[in-house]
Amino acid sequence: MKRPRTHRLTKYIKVLGKQNSCNTYAACIACFEKLEGDELSRNTFTNKKLQVKNHLKNCPHFREKIGNQEELDDIINLTDNEMEEKIYQKRQKVDNEFEETGSVKSFRSFASSTSSTRNFNSKNTIKNNLIRTPTKSEIPKFERLLLRMSVANGFSFQWIDHPATLELFEFLNPHLILPNRKALSNRILTRETENVNTLRNDKLINDKVGVVLAFDGWKNILNQHIFGSLFISSSGEILIWDVSDISSERERLIEIIPKITGLIQETKRLGIKLNAIVSDSAPAYAATRRRLRLEYAEIVFLPCFAHQCQLAIGDIFKESPILKTASSKAIKIASYFKNANNSYFIGKLRDIQNELYDKYYSIVIPGETRWNSHYFCFKSLIRSKQALRNLAIRYEHPQIDILLPYCGVLNKLQCDKARLYEVLHALGYFCQFWKQFPDSDLGNQMIDRLEKRWSQWEQPLFLLSFALHPKYRFAYFNSDLNNLSFTSLGRYLTYYYKAWFKKRPLRLLLEFEDFRQKVEPFNNETFEQFGEDAFKFWGYVEGDYKELAAVALKIFVRRNRLKNEKILAMSQLRASINFSLREKELQQSQIQFLDSNALPMETDSEVFTPNSNIEEEEEDIEDNTIVTPEH
Repeated sequence: MKRPRTHRLTKYIKVLGKQNSCNTYAACIACFEKLEGDELSRNTFTNKKLQVKNHLKNCPHFREKIGNQEELDDIINLTDNEMEEKIYQKRQKVDNEFEETGSVKSFRSFASSTSSTRNFNSKNTIKNNLIRTPTKSEIPKFERLLLRMSVANGFSFQWIDHPATLELFEFLNPHLILPNRKALSNRILTRETENVNTLRNDKLINDKVGVVLAFDGWKNILNQHIFGSLFISSSGEILIWDVSDISSERERLIEIIPKITGLIQETKRLGIKLNAIVSDSAPAYAATRRRLRLEYAEIVFLPCFAHQCQLAIGDIFKESPILKTASSKAIKIASYFKNANNSYFIGKLRDIQNELYDKYYSIVIPGETRWNSHYFCFKSLIRSKQALRNLAIRYEHPQIDILLPYCGVLNKLQCDKARLYEVLHALGYFCQFWKQFPDSDLGNQMIDRLEKRWSQWEQPLFLLSFALHPKYRFAYFNSDLNNLSFTSLGRYLTYYYKAWFKKRPLRLLLEFEDFRQKVEPFNNETFEQFGEDAFKFWGYVEGDYKELAAVALKIFVRRNRLKNEKILAMSQLRASINFSLREKELQQSQIQFLDSNALPMETDSEVFTPNSNIEEEEEDIEDNTIVTPEH
């Protein structure tokens, strides 16, 4: 039997009978209710969508039954493509949910709900259902979500330009045009920061209970002294306010008071109700609190009590010499096993832990500003006590001494200010160390390995970094070797100039000769004025010696770092994201608690969580025995 013809307007008509072998005739539900006999027959039509639409559009009875012209227009003017209509409705629902919650759950519900739609037509693929060209109003939202994802996951801004990223988004939606790194880190970040700051100010102004102002100082990776301030709302939300570089200022009372006074005046200008100010326990901040509490009696000035509690814990170690000695040794051990330069012994410790415990325990290093960190440090060492004892007996002190020069050099080379010429210093230091090593056979073998490694490096680049340093020049080179002569270094210099700048040099060798002859400004007196900073020196002479300075600056250049403004913007955005996620988790927990029919959450007992109890029953091991896997 043939399936009856159905379409989206079928619910508004009544099929009356068969018109021919292919079609049926029908009347609209309004005519069927009001008309009878011949009058009803004159208002029938073929049951096809176009004829049904034309009848409903012109039928006064149907218009009267609907009663609303807007609803009638919606019925008549909806798309004729059933599949497209359903997908459009689903997509509109997803957009509305995404606008309200900003979560990925909406997308999942859309994907599951559209699965039934795809069953109607096997020709519909993911491309037909999901891919569409974003509108102009959706592009800012897409860029905002892209930035929030980057900041929340700690991505470098360079990820957006990576070919793998472009390939992924090309697969998801070829119509999406990703912003480049500069747009993401400048235009989009600035716009989102402005929005976050506006929302932050609104929250502070509308907080009727009042807020708390807290500030502190720290040093970043560039050894800059940073002063940061934030507000804590009555609901517990942390709202980052500002950061500034105060490296050129002293941490004294006369410098601190204007900063705090400026923050107080700014809160009054914006109409923010300020209840209290919490500051560091340093002497300058303590004096500031005593001075300002007289001027601003309506504000409570408090020290950081978490810091005070930490200081109280420190008093325990001052009173007990045994605890003080044990603490000092424990911190040294923990620091050693958290230093990446000691990866060899870290690996050995992990192997022994695996033998003894069938699992790995991480050594925790304490920090002065991380409360309870000393407790977790001692606990982690006690947990791995037997493994540490076995490691100390297997690898005694003379073997550790061999690694000391390597660790010292690695500490130097891994810092952000390391330069190429320091690699030659390190290599020379290694060779000198092994030449004086008591075991001559081992020393000769290690020197052979060093020379083999040196032969694999790009030697001319390292040699030029040493030769172009005004402090070293050619004093340490063996001129009897052909590849270390002045002429050979000139050829290396010419090669790198052509390779880097894609042009032939005109005065490069002449400038190089002036450098060798120490013609002013290449004399020692001039260089000493730059504090042995080769990069600044070559920047100074660049005006008169363009070609030679161009090569030298390329060799001595330093890495760039993010500016404080971008770090502040990313910190504000990250704090906003984390707080919104915590709010959603709290709401979900409350809903689950109030719902009596909610099922208990399923947890995987094998998954390790930071708050889980990691202590397990283990065999009692005597302290004076060495444990092996056979025990």
